[in-house]
Amino acid sequence: MSSRKKRKNLAAVVISFSLFTALLSGFFCETRRPHSEEWSKTLNGHRFPVKALAFSSDGATLISAAYHLGDLGGRMEVIGWDVETRSHQVIRIADLGELLSLACAPGGQTLAYSLKDQTLWLWDLPCESEELCVHESGLFDLAFSKDGCLLAAADNQSNIVVWDVGAGRKKSSTKVSKLPIFTLAFAPDGLSLAVGGSDRLVRIWDVATGKERNVLKGHNSPVLAVRYTPDGRTLVSGDFNGYMKIWDMPVGIERAELPQYKEEITALSVSPDGRTLAVASGTNVELWDVAKATRIARLSEHERKVSCLAFSPDGTLLASGSYDKTVRLWKVAR
Repeated sequence: MSSRKKRKNLAAVVISFSLFTALLSGFFCETRRPHSEEWSKTLNGHRFPVKALAFSSDGATLISAAYHLGDLGGRMEVIGWDVETRSHQVIRIADLGELLSLACAPGGQTLAYSLKDQTLWLWDLPCESEELCVHESGLFDLAFSKDGCLLAAADNQSNIVVWDVGAGRKKSSTKVSKLPIFTLAFAPDGLSLAVGGSDRLVRIWDVATGKERNVLKGHNSPVLAVRYTPDGRTLVSGDFNGYMKIWDMPVGIERAELPQYKEEITALSVSPDGRTLAVASGTNVELWDVAKATRIARLSEHERKVSCLAFSPDGTLLASGSYDKTVRLWKVAR
């Protein structure tokens, strides 16, 4: 064999090995479990499963709310965390009835919760809570608008009521479908509301008129989570069978479907710049590139199901709350 041919064969082997190494490296980079000390911080202090999260407007404080239903009734605890030092202060512990839904407003200053006795409560932290209203049936989900001025409540009779939080009065009310509603999300401008439920549809509802703007079809199981990107041009939705869909709005055209998760989608959050989607399913949290519909990382340190997610205002941190009674702070800056 000539020396020239030997060099060509050697070059081909080197190139093949380099490509194989690159592919293998990419695979492990995507699926490996990040080292907890480098990538995440564990916040211990809750005695109950964590159900809601919100960062303060400056990102220095994280508010978490946990709830437990025991033999003597329900108990909620709210904790404020110093993001830098991980120190915490218990803001309030309250004995309640059976909790149906819980939501924390952006900025972490207001907490809304509904009870099985069909009452809806607003809690301006750290002050006492006050009853906002009594519904005809229990409320399955609550959602605040981006500015915290509006609160949407959906009951098990498929009625949605939007409240003016500051005035404490009803803004609009409508019946959306004939089946239970499981999830709500305001568009960033507060003018429309995405609604998902057991009818396997995502309905876009006009807040002011109570009329249906659009219906997004494609899910084959109940829709459990919906979230808008901050510019309102994209909507993401997740269902009971573990499927995630990305929709171009306002036309409502399905742009992408993510690979199926093994368990239902329990929580969604979108980064402030709209580039990154956080998806919770089972004990794992995954980060996705919204535009490319490609996975960036898998965060898998929780021991039990993840129930809530929240990005910091600057998008560098992601908080996840779990039934394992912990909150984790993940470094997610690109």
